[in-house]
Amino acid sequence: MQFGHNSNLKIGSATYHIQTEDRGAGNPVIDTTVYVQGRVFYRRPTSYSDLLPLDSARELTLKQRVDQQHLEVMEDLRSGKITIDEPPTAAPASLIMELKNSTSWLAGRHAILEVAVRSPDGANVSGAKIIARIAGAAEPQEFSALSDAAGHARIEFDVPKITGAEPALELSASLGGAKGSLRFALKAKPRTTG
Repeated sequence: MQFGHNSNLKIGSATYHIQTEDRGAGNPVIDTTVYVQGRVFYRRPTSYSDLLPLDSARELTLKQRVDQQHLEVMEDLRSGKITIDEPPTAAPASLIMELKNSTSWLAGRHAILEVAVRSPDGANVSGAKIIARIAGAAEPQEFSALSDAAGHARIEFDVPKITGAEPALELSASLGGAKGSLRFALKAKPRTTG
């Protein structure tokens, strides 16, 4: 039986993913790996060849060692015993966008967009450039804003005249090489005759 743990630990602005695995009797190593923004930051391999061959009592000892190593690495991160030489400043590979007022952003011809931008791990992204466009507009226009410390931005504009067959609100966000986008089809209000 193989043992393991996965944990996320937030310290300051960094989120660490800690994974500890028993590599199995064929490769008797307890391997703890710490990831920051998807890249390996730290590893701690520990041999348990002294427990081979495994029986039920030795499996219990192995499980205790796996548990203890996982907790020790987490505590070493918390206490600063394991430190980052260079803080991770790379932007996430992708951005997750949400239109917070998706059902109420348009009043007549006036648009007020409340946008939130997060990284895949759920952290708020500040400084992302958010652009809003209306696909199908008679004259293409862009409206933009930067996300604040909470990952929020507000974009306000008058909707241009639409002449295209399939109009849509298009939102995009970018920061460094990371990008995200949203698209909402715009439906024309039915005309009443009377």
